[in-house]
Amino acid sequence: MLKNDKGLTLIEVLGGLIILSIVIVVFMNISGYTSQSFGKTDKKEAAVRLAENTLAEKRNAIAKAESLPDSGSQGVATTVIGGYSVTIYDTILTNTAYALPAGTTVHVSVQAIVLLKKTTSPFDKEPRLITVTVSWEG
Repeated sequence: MLKNDKGLTLIEVLGGLIILSIVIVVFMNISGYTSQSFGKTDKKEAAVRLAENTLAEKRNAIAKAESLPDSGSQGVATTVIGGYSVTIYDTILTNTAYALPAGTTVHVSVQAIVLLKKTTSPFDKEPRLITVTVSWEG
């Protein structure tokens, strides 16, 4: 029987190529999933920053206002900023129910309580709940 110890047989080469191919396919699937996951995380982080900035702007506007909103008024305002739908809910604390924007698949919300003056007395204040919801198609 002839034996050649200096090289590889065709079966060994094909076996090695199959194993290498499987490793490459698995790695490509994992890297694609990781890229997609990072993209979703980046969108969510941007939405949280947008919600926090919008809430801070709303609180600053209330703090600096010469004439504060009427204590009985409530409101909902929606705008679109950079592909995100930003909805601001201004409600009294006894009525904190609000609806999420229809047709969106992903959203984040941040909330703060502000005190509105009812009269000129520093002790006559009404707590209000400000909710900022940022929505986008996921």
